[in-house]
Amino acid sequence: MTVPTDGRRNVTGMSIEIRTQPIPEHVAEACTWLSAAERCREPRLSSRLRDRATAAEALNILLDIDPPYPVIDTSRPAVPLAVAAPQAISALGARYAG
Repeated sequence: MTVPTDGRRNVTGMSIEIRTQPIPEHVAEACTWLSAAERCREPRLSSRLRDRATAAEALNILLDIDPPYPVIDTSRPAVPLAVAAPQAISALGARYAG
């Protein structure tokens, strides 16, 4: 640790390793859809804060596991929950359909 003369502290050369487990494909797909709904801020697409909170809560439930999954894919464009929810449910249901 280096301490600058102005009293602030900087930590250098430190890393934290967190053990993760592979994320199942169906959970990863559902998470990408829920993440897209959580990030939807376009008023004409998702007018309710409740929709974003619902998506965030569902995402938290899917990711509440130990050891954790790695960082999820957040590259899917933001969409309203009305679009994302059926896709997420379909992804999760596909695991048990076959």
